[in-house]
Amino acid sequence: MKVTKIEPLVVRVPLLKPAAIANRRFTEREYTIVRMVTAEGVEGNSICIGAGTVPAHVNEFAPLIIGRDPEEAPRIWNDLVFATRHGRRGAPMFALSLLDNALWDLRAKVAGLPLYRLLGVARTEVHAYASGGVYVDGEGVTELAREYEQYAEAGFQAAKVRIGGLAFAEDVERVRVVRQALGPRVRLGIDANATLQAWDDAKRFLDAVEDCDIAWFEDPFHAEAFENFRKLSTISSVPISTGESESFGYAFAQWAATGIVDILQPDVTVVGGITEWLRVAGLAACFGKTVFPHWFPFVHIHLSCSYAGQAVRWVEYVPNHKIVNIDELFDEPYVPRRGVFRPSEKPGIGLSFDWDRVARYQV
Repeated sequence: MKVTKIEPLVVRVPLLKPAAIANRRFTEREYTIVRMVTAEGVEGNSICIGAGTVPAHVNEFAPLIIGRDPEEAPRIWNDLVFATRHGRRGAPMFALSLLDNALWDLRAKVAGLPLYRLLGVARTEVHAYASGGVYVDGEGVTELAREYEQYAEAGFQAAKVRIGGLAFAEDVERVRVVRQALGPRVRLGIDANATLQAWDDAKRFLDAVEDCDIAWFEDPFHAEAFENFRKLSTISSVPISTGESESFGYAFAQWAATGIVDILQPDVTVVGGITEWLRVAGLAACFGKTVFPHWFPFVHIHLSCSYAGQAVRWVEYVPNHKIVNIDELFDEPYVPRRGVFRPSEKPGIGLSFDWDRVARYQV
């Protein structure tokens, strides 16, 4: 069995309402899809958020895969890594990840198994946390409270709210509103989207919401601000998480070995695909760290339920249309039931694209 065709597609899907996180505002979202086909007609699919030069890199790397058997995936991954030697961040890594993920989808389909069964079953479900609290045009704390009341009513045991997009006092109020809406039993995380400038900015905010029982603080600083992370970790007992923008396991090894970060957040579309994600999860287990995969639940559910899943505590669930709208491209949306995800039992990753909709939104 050999790969005969690799096709990148770009789609642009408008959001229902303009929305923002701390440092970016969106009216639409772009996605890059890869279709990888064998001579026998078996198709592997993958998707990431964003486009730019990602399709060009997919086309650049495609000759390294065309004509080869998907079972060569480990060797192909090494060849792709070598091809990214001049750019191991950003678009080249999105492209590498897309191709690796599509290869894994192919391998599982050829085996006739869902991905998590191909990898090995550690469990058959994983808890989701509701990732909301984005800044939506025309919505205030009343709508915010109702959003989180709905998460609690839906059975989520954990949720996250964004900060950093408004004045200090307004963001503190938002966290307090969310805590009240969730009640005392639901774990609450905060996410600054790497926008705080100094460690004492983060400490000041944590002090202001100390009575809200914050369960984790995601990306208070940019990943390169290592000293800020170190200082914050020494004066705060709130677990710190980071890693959604990191590629390869080297950065995660640093975070884990130093003990500065408590929760690692690899993203299967950024880190280097499923192949490298599994290495990061294994590394986390070795250092006793927890893994919260960053978004893309349709893939991360499988990985969290596989043999690497023992390190994974929660999988992120972003409600459709809040800040992303990827479900518009699928026949079946990925929605947790009572706050729990279960992997698809379809062969492969289980991505079920509505190709008519894809064509409608294609750029």
